[in-house]
Amino acid sequence: MTLTQLENNLLKTLRTYWRIRAGSTALQSNVDAHPLMGQVLHFESIPKCNSANPLIAPEQIGAMFQEVGDYISSGKLSVTFFLQLISHVEGFLCAQLSLKSLSIDGTLGQLQNRCESAYLIGSANKLRMNEIRERRNSIIHHAGAVTQKYVAAANHVFGDSGVAIPDPGTIVSLEISACYLSYCVDTLIDYARDF
Repeated sequence: MTLTQLENNLLKTLRTYWRIRAGSTALQSNVDAHPLMGQVLHFESIPKCNSANPLIAPEQIGAMFQEVGDYISSGKLSVTFFLQLISHVEGFLCAQLSLKSLSIDGTLGQLQNRCESAYLIGSANKLRMNEIRERRNSIIHHAGAVTQKYVAAANHVFGDSGVAIPDPGTIVSLEISACYLSYCVDTLIDYARDF
């Protein structure tokens, strides 16, 4: 994956996120009044698989929109798109390692460290990438609980900015806000431009 491809993928993913949010907001404001909301949504195009069968029963369109709204407002949509952004960067890191005939096996942190040894990455970009990676690790491996590694990474980036950083072990869900997603795209593009 080239830098241009990465930038396009990141920006397209962010745009899709914003389109879903905007579309959902527009629809939610008219859900109750719209005549389609009482109609039944059918899942004919979904393949009938054993585990999916109970999940694909017909339902009212209004109920489906309510569930989509709940998914968005719970922060799950933001996390889903955050992980997609990370996936794009992992593909880019693997491509850059391949160019240097280096191993593409390992965790995100291992890929990042290997790339940073092979390329001249600016220290500010390294620190910002570390914070993103540690937030991802906290979300995936610790159900969003704050870890000491995350606090250290966040302090390096946000320490003097007034951003509240929870104490390690605090049982809070590290959130991925809409603004944080935009910050991630900017950071990931800046990081990749150092290659």
